[in-house]
Amino acid sequence: MMDIVADWLKADEAATMTEWREKVYDEYAGGYGGWSELVEHWREPDAVAFHRILAKAADYHVAQSSDMTTTGDKRNKREKHYEIEPDAYWAFPVLLLMILRMREWEGLQNPGYLNHDLFQMGVFKELPKPVPWPADALFDAVDRKFRQEFPNTPSTADLPRLRAEQS
Repeated sequence: MMDIVADWLKADEAATMTEWREKVYDEYAGGYGGWSELVEHWREPDAVAFHRILAKAADYHVAQSSDMTTTGDKRNKREKHYEIEPDAYWAFPVLLLMILRMREWEGLQNPGYLNHDLFQMGVFKELPKPVPWPADALFDAVDRKFRQEFPNTPSTADLPRLRAEQS
């Protein structure tokens, strides 16, 4: 998913997957698997076509939601890892919801209704509306002070500047 965030930030020089990490990732979780099409086409402009891509990723999410399994004895112990091992995320597709929000921020149309079974388990039949940023004088003062002391720390508010620097 870091590849999608790097793409969203247009961070061309941010290598999220080194050759070593790619090898380990392939051995650990079997590679991108069901995420591969989503990684390649998360900016698909056609909402219907994107809905099919999202459904495949949701199928993969469900298939990869499991506790690690161990087989064999002490000498020949073999572990099988899954992409989504913490059970708190089995029915909470935070990565898929994150991509939907990023598409929204990019001005892309999302599917109007999320009909995959994964989204029917909770309150996620549609992407929740963004919560307005609350006014908070203390937070605003802390943010101003932080930005004065650490002016090079990026934030999503700096995306236009960061993208301009990358081009």
